Amino acid sequence: MKTIRVLLVEDHLIAAKAVLLNLAAIGGYVVDVADRGQRAYDMAIEHDYELILMDIGLPDMDGYEVTRLIRQHEAKKLKRRCTPIVALTAHSNEESQRQCLMAGIDMVVVKPLLRESLYSIIDFAFPAEERAKP
Repeated sequence: MKTIRVLLVEDHLIAAKAVLLNLAAIGGYVVDVADRGQRAYDMAIEHDYELILMDIGLPDMDGYEVTRLIRQHEAKKLKRRCTPIVALTAHSNEESQRQCLMAGIDMVVVKPLLRESLYSIIDFAFPAEERAKP
């Protein structure tokens, strides 16, 4: 089974632990955690993540700005495939979703992030032959 490297950007410890526990239950994922926007950006450009789970409400730089910076970095490096970035947000309104898409976010998931939502993210981000199996 292929191991998939994930960056979880989440500043709330309990929310981060919930995502980590759910990914551990699914299996096949190595997860790094960043609790601030600048740290998330630094980690994203330093490592080759296959998925980024991005909280929008971060204390230093919001998830929209972090995503824009990551997309700018990817464009400069002329990557053929951009890293899938999935927003994790408590806001389900159309304006929030529009802002996510405008920033370069690929998918929006409303918190709390349940295991079923993780399966949807995995289905979205990875072809069946690449992803970890439950």
